[in-house]
Amino acid sequence: MKSKKIFISCVILTLIIVLSAIVYASSNIQKSQKILPEEKIANIGNSYEKITNIDKFDKNLLIKKVNEYNALINNKVTKNALNIKEEKTNFYNNEIDSRIETVINTGDEVYCLNAISGDLIYYIKNSTASASFVASVKLTEEEIKEIGFELFDTIKGEKYKDYVFTSLEQYDEELWTIRFHKCYDGLVNSGEAVKISFSPIRKQIENLVILDYPYTNNEIEISEEEALKTAKEYMKKYTSATDMKMEIMIVKPNYFWYKNLVEYKSVNFRRKAYVFTCNNDANTQIYVDCTTGEVIGGNKLVGGEM
Repeated sequence: MKSKKIFISCVILTLIIVLSAIVYASSNIQKSQKILPEEKIANIGNSYEKITNIDKFDKNLLIKKVNEYNALINNKVTKNALNIKEEKTNFYNNEIDSRIETVINTGDEVYCLNAISGDLIYYIKNSTASASFVASVKLTEEEIKEIGFELFDTIKGEKYKDYVFTSLEQYDEELWTIRFHKCYDGLVNSGEAVKISFSPIRKQIENLVILDYPYTNNEIEISEEEALKTAKEYMKKYTSATDMKMEIMIVKPNYFWYKNLVEYKSVNFRRKAYVFTCNNDANTQIYVDCTTGEVIGGNKLVGGEM
């Protein structure tokens, strides 16, 4: 009877050890998984290549989308479609961002769309106001901001209704730039953004850039102490810094720490990371993933931002 109890105890103990090992291994797999996909560019010298075989693309869909964007951006209801000439419609393989783009030039405006989905990537209006007209109109920054909000309201629809105002800055004598981003628990995702360059005196959008890179919403599983230990290793090895400050941010993973970073395709998602900013001259930043503890990129705030 005594030996039977010992046997049962041994079996239970073995099961506990095995289960603990599985949990530990799973945790280690999670923490050591590789975030950076390390996809290399096939042709570095020609990573934005014009496509000549365009039969597979739905040109009617793209023209329809351009007309919709034209009506939104210029805040008008029109029954007349834009006169889009075939020779002014070009397709490109953007290998860095892993997408096919179509660039449509209407003469007065340029539209760049995702050639598959029809989503707008950027818009440019070819127009300027006279210097005398610009000088004759005086607006306060608060009035300019209000005009920026009005222009954003004309294009935001359902897709961008949750985006929040993040910045307003003057570009030149006439143009100002206003930015809106999607936020998660108070953290700004720079990958989901609407940037509008506009003329306040003409109440007109001159340039529009839309970023639509998803945030993985990864959990915080690595402690600040663990992340700091990793960051310090990089700081000592690669910088002349003696100290760092830390904040949690949503970042774009990148190949900042790779020897040949230009060889790799851009990472098209965003992650939550501990961002350590070094006190060296370049204010070098080290990104440590909040979930895996992997260094997933970096930046230089002085002397060239990624």
